[in-house]
Amino acid sequence: MEFVINEKAKKWLMRHGSVLTIGFFDIGGCCVSIIELDVRLGEPNDLNRFQRYKKEGLTFFIENGLDFKGNRVTISLSLFSRIQVQGVKRF
Repeated sequence: MEFVINEKAKKWLMRHGSVLTIGFFDIGGCCVSIIELDVRLGEPNDLNRFQRYKKEGLTFFIENGLDFKGNRVTISLSLFSRIQVQGVKRF
């Protein structure tokens, strides 16, 4: 897995614990289930569901089954100081 992290995001993550978890957020309903990306600071509760990666002093947990285009995770910081993750394969 390749991680592309811009400098602003890297500095922000370093100041906030250096650990990022990227997984599924399932919004289940009676008829349709919607799956979105769940990005959180810190380690996941169930480590068995995640793969751990380390890069440039940061630790990333990626949920099993989550695929990225070209096996590349792109991480940046938005204008509102929120971590953004791009590159997820939707289908």
